[in-house]
Parts: sequence; C-alpha cells; structure tokens
Amino acid sequence: MSKITTTTNAKQGKLYAGPAPLPQGAKLIGTVTRDGYDTGALVELVNGRQVQYNAGVIRNLPGTGSRLDR
Repeated sequence: MSKITTTTNAKQGKLYAGPAPLPQGAKLIGTVTRDGYDTGALVELVNGRQVQYNAGVIRNLPGTGSRLDR
C-alpha cells in the first residue's frame, strides 16, 4: 500500500496542477505525495472524491476511499 502525505498549501498545489483548468466544480486543496516522490495537486472533485492532479491528468489515490483525512 502506498504511503500518502498531504498538505493544504494551495499555492504549491497550483504549481503541480499547471496551466490546465481544473475540472468543473473541482476545488484545489493542496498537494499530495505518494511514496515520498510522486507529488501532485490534491484536488476534490464535485462528487467529493479526492484525487491527484498533474497538468490536466487526474489520478486516483489508491486505498483511500473517496476522501483523505488531512
């Protein structure tokens, strides 16, 4: 199982999100790092699911259910 670390630093998260717009209704929360090296923006989608977002690419967070405890 992956080790997942999160922050609520939205400014840093925006750097990982890149110039592509977030999906409609999504909210940028901060950053998420998996296994100490795979980092991206932590985004909450309109359905409440939290995902990793990198330059327009959405990645599910394994083993977390729909939300992370921050």
